[in-house]
Amino acid sequence: MDSFKGFNLNKDLAIPIPPEFFSSLLPHITDLFELKTVLYLFWYFEQTEGEYPYFISSQLEQDPSFLSGFGSSRQEQIKNLRHSIHLAEEDNIILRTTDHNLGDTPVYFLNTPRGRQGLELLQNGSLKLQLENDFPVKLTKATPNIFKLYEENFGLITPFIAETLTELEENYPQEWIEEAFKEAIKNNVRKLRYVEVILKNWQEEGKHERTDRRRGKKDKKEYDPDRYIDGDFSDFIDH
Repeated sequence: MDSFKGFNLNKDLAIPIPPEFFSSLLPHITDLFELKTVLYLFWYFEQTEGEYPYFISSQLEQDPSFLSGFGSSRQEQIKNLRHSIHLAEEDNIILRTTDHNLGDTPVYFLNTPRGRQGLELLQNGSLKLQLENDFPVKLTKATPNIFKLYEENFGLITPFIAETLTELEENYPQEWIEEAFKEAIKNNVRKLRYVEVILKNWQEEGKHERTDRRRGKKDKKEYDPDRYIDGDFSDFIDH
């Protein structure tokens, strides 16, 4: 595991945890795997679409990042995960039922008002699950959106800048946007226009990976970041 870099207190990325978890459950949960599973479920249900989110164990079993903390082998991981789900059910944290469309496969809802309503609707036939249209979410590293990147590195967002940022987010991959911001910061050109120029160049000329350290002088000139400043777009950039 890489060294933890610290929490990012971004409200847009925050996962709500009910206060009852801390007052009623945390003091009594003694199984580490159950604790991991319950915390994961708070995150999981926040990512899952649908009016009445639910899960089946096989969905959680498809998240390798999550399972990596449950044992050294796949068999051990599945065993510990299923046991943790069983404990969470015993503690009434999750509610179990079955759906005839899924055979005897257990279906679980979180014990919240919406979860209890979903359970009731499923049991009386008002709610039908279509597992084939569902897909499990997986743990991924949260990436900052373009507005957060701008505010943290460039400054306040005006209506015009917000419109431009939205267009960039629609037209370029998130990875490109993040790298273009890094390029601007590295070259101390904290201008949105500079980021736009980088992205446009990558789109028109192809985005090159800078991994070959054996490039000659000709190649170094081609990849010189100052070309964004001194090239065709220099009149648009204050530097």
